[in-house]
Amino acid sequence: MGQSVVESPDDHPSEGLNGRPHRSQHGSHCSTEPVPLGYHYLRRLCRERSILFEDPEFNVSSTKIPNSKHRTQASITWMRPYEICARPKFISENTSRFDIEQGE
Repeated sequence: MGQSVVESPDDHPSEGLNGRPHRSQHGSHCSTEPVPLGYHYLRRLCRERSILFEDPEFNVSSTKIPNSKHRTQASITWMRPYEICARPKFISENTSRFDIEQGE
């Protein structure tokens, strides 16, 4: 079965997790093969290589974005949480079930 194999982090420090160049270096890329690795291994690997995780199975498509009927793919900018606000938090104190605004 065609599964991706991740080599030692020292073998290719400028490459992403799936052995291809990291997107920030060579433009966007997408893999159709899953990377069968656990969370802790991927976290350690990303930190050792000083790269941000990019899910090779996440298909960037405007058809999957709510209210995308009025947007073109070119008008959408994908951002990391730290690019949106100075100190992003996944969950902070005083959470409520009303904190998250769901799409239509």
